[in-house]
Amino acid sequence: MNEKLTITRQNIQDLQPVARGMADAYMTAFAGPPWYEVTRCIEQQCPQTYSSNAIGDDCESCGQVLVMPAYDQSQLQEGWRSIVANEDAMIEVDLSRTGVPLRATIARPTDATELYTRKYSDVPQMQSWINQTLPTGEFVWIEDTFANLAISPRGNLNGRGRTLGAIAMRYGAMQIATRTKSPAIIRATGRDAGDRTNLYIGTESFDASVLSRISIVSAVPDARSVLVVAPQKDQ
Repeated sequence: MNEKLTITRQNIQDLQPVARGMADAYMTAFAGPPWYEVTRCIEQQCPQTYSSNAIGDDCESCGQVLVMPAYDQSQLQEGWRSIVANEDAMIEVDLSRTGVPLRATIARPTDATELYTRKYSDVPQMQSWINQTLPTGEFVWIEDTFANLAISPRGNLNGRGRTLGAIAMRYGAMQIATRTKSPAIIRATGRDAGDRTNLYIGTESFDASVLSRISIVSAVPDARSVLVVAPQKDQ
């Protein structure tokens, strides 16, 4: 049976042994569908940050030669360490029997102002949407969910409900929100928590078959859809 590791401020030292494997998995996962984040354009005026093109190719938006990978191994590790230490984040990691990270979910508390500044400042129309739609006060934001596709290519969201439960236990009765382009995340959330989840559909289309058991409330003025999960009634 695989080991489940939950990393918080109290055991932040447990992040270091698994951080490199997590970063490798992250970079591989986000280089593929539906993100295709392989390289990053360094042209400040370029409207497109990430590209599916390889290093040495031209950016499709501005023509600048791409010289940077989308993500940096050490920056990912330091970013995770920082949000655990300073932002009270939690990281849930599933490990193989040999200690290799298979799956990870990263969550942290936030509020409307902080979330807009950090995640949506390049989409001005999101400011009013967040203020009008997302929970008032503090709520939990799932930063990322990703898997080690080289070892675990499928079935990585079988425990989505369990993960949502662990986040709820950590942060009490706060609502949980996240954004995604992944139909699999929408499908798994609907399967495990559809009776208390609201979906706001982004502008990037996906197969409507993922929507079973989930309530579509309205649209969101961004490519990524937003999910908001209410706490269970007994929490």
